[in-house]
Amino acid sequence: MAADLEHNPFRKFVGRLRAGSMSLISPRSSSHGSHDSCNSHHSFSRRRMSSSPRNSLSSLAAAAAREASISLSLWNAAYDGLRDGPSTAGLVLAYESIVSQELPNHMKTGGMSMNFRGVSDDGRLRLLQEIMSAGLAKRRGSRTEQGESQARATIDAAKTAIDAVVPVYMSSAVAWAGICTMTPLLLDPILQIDYMYAGLSHVLGRIDFYMTLASLSMPGSWRDDAKFRSQQDTVHGQISRQYRRILEFEMNCVCAAASAWNPAAKNVVDWNDLAGMIKTIQEADEELVECIRANATAVTRHKLFKDYQDLEPLATAEDSMNHHHMAAIATAVVA
Repeated sequence: MAADLEHNPFRKFVGRLRAGSMSLISPRSSSHGSHDSCNSHHSFSRRRMSSSPRNSLSSLAAAAAREASISLSLWNAAYDGLRDGPSTAGLVLAYESIVSQELPNHMKTGGMSMNFRGVSDDGRLRLLQEIMSAGLAKRRGSRTEQGESQARATIDAAKTAIDAVVPVYMSSAVAWAGICTMTPLLLDPILQIDYMYAGLSHVLGRIDFYMTLASLSMPGSWRDDAKFRSQQDTVHGQISRQYRRILEFEMNCVCAAASAWNPAAKNVVDWNDLAGMIKTIQEADEELVECIRANATAVTRHKLFKDYQDLEPLATAEDSMNHHHMAAIATAVVA
């Protein structure tokens, strides 16, 4: 077992931030030779020290750590709600048994039926981080057929978006580990269903948006501080419910894709309500967008909306997908 710091993702995250901020600070120059200090000089020194790079970077690091912690709390609550819900508990168990196949052998404790029941939030996070890392490192499946090429481009685009948020949000593993385990061969049949294609394009294109929603919980993110304080519980509830919908959709996608080799997974997929689930996600996003436009500062709005769009799969040379074909994929989905 490694040291506690290595196994505690939050401490490790904060440690990296602090280490990064300290590396940008120049050594303090000596002032022992000066003896003509006065009250105004001391006052200036105190003001200068309060706005020094050291303090500014420390404040930024603390704010980033706080936002990351809020994000993790919200995603954990969403995951726990699905795990403990009577109608979704079976889905979660099937999902965990599927994604846990990506774990290294020494971390597998239940074979094909492994799940995370009885595992602490920190323990689950570590398992999901292992699963996510393994998935991000792989590019699997045949590139010979057009359908598989489209599926590969979708997966690669999603993994690129996930890669970008991992250093900032440790909760990325809770949110997107399942997507990281998908393969082009298994995803392709799912993409042939119009509403599933539209749903995946909508959700995967907004990975950055979903991860940065936690910034709405940070002081200074709203134009009106009083409104910020009075509506925090409401906004937290909105975000948490949306995270739960996104996770439920992702788990359904993973189980649907795995049903080709895991018949038990097919039985937990909510086939009759997937189209409605996707519509609800889209409508809830519109409500969040309205809230952000009405209340957030310009900086917060830019942070949240910079990648708010449907997924545009990445073309690669091996895929032989030209620009015209890429544009057709991007516009063929339901807005």
